[in-house]
Amino acid sequence: MPTLCTYCLACKPCHIPMACGCNLVCAACMKEHAKNLYCPTHHSDTTGLGHNTFVLIVGQRGFEKDALSFRNAIVDHNICAISEDNVVVLLDATRKEVEEKVEELGKRIQKVPPGQQTTFIYYHSGHGRKDGAAFGLAYKDNAVSWSQKIKTILQKSKAHKSLFILDACYSSLIRVYGTKGGGEGSHSDNILMVPEGSILWASSRGSEESADDNGRSLFTFYIVKGLEGGNCGTNNCSHCQSFRQEAKDTGAIYLNLLHEYVFNHVTRDLPLQRPSLNGQLEQRYWVAYTGDQ
Repeated sequence: MPTLCTYCLACKPCHIPMACGCNLVCAACMKEHAKNLYCPTHHSDTTGLGHNTFVLIVGQRGFEKDALSFRNAIVDHNICAISEDNVVVLLDATRKEVEEKVEELGKRIQKVPPGQQTTFIYYHSGHGRKDGAAFGLAYKDNAVSWSQKIKTILQKSKAHKSLFILDACYSSLIRVYGTKGGGEGSHSDNILMVPEGSILWASSRGSEESADDNGRSLFTFYIVKGLEGGNCGTNNCSHCQSFRQEAKDTGAIYLNLLHEYVFNHVTRDLPLQRPSLNGQLEQRYWVAYTGDQ
């Protein structure tokens, strides 16, 4: 990493890499030039945080507030900086509608220039159903799962990273596809699995319900609070203080740090609900700028 930003030549480069993978610009320059960055190392055009991220947000009936608050946070230029054009919101959706939008976003991901990292995020707030070890998400048409079509579409999209955020009871029962074994024919259409190489962020363990208060989930509430800088509203909250200090020291908010913030707050308020993070985790999965940048 160079000592100075290659754009302003005044600040230190931030830890958030450009879409090419290089750390050459400061946060302020990345925000200002996110759509039109240039990498002298690769001698190619590239982009900044959020520009190549594509998001499908599903809020089922009664959980629309969660979906819209999450959407507002991630499109904020000073937080996740995801382009509004790359975010699709479905409220009270059928499974078919979800599959169609995933396919649509998958085609857009394929159009991103080679050499640039791409990310797909699926956020869902609604009811979870379980039958023994099997889990399904409830949709408007009473379907309670995804089909294999979701996995196939995402594999074809070739997104470099996929993050599934599921705010539903029993949501950690969902399986993450392994890298070995388990061919296409071995999994029932009734069992929801997220694709190989994905990260699953679940609001509760397989035996736990996810609490909500008048259409507002605590899990999503604290995700948004963390993205907004880490102020839960409690005076002298030690969890908020440590989160803000780590984000300041690191220079950005990464997924494991945000999960720790959410986990500490949810379990403080509801000891019987424990969010979990599973799958192919990187050392630093950058998700947002810090509030002081």
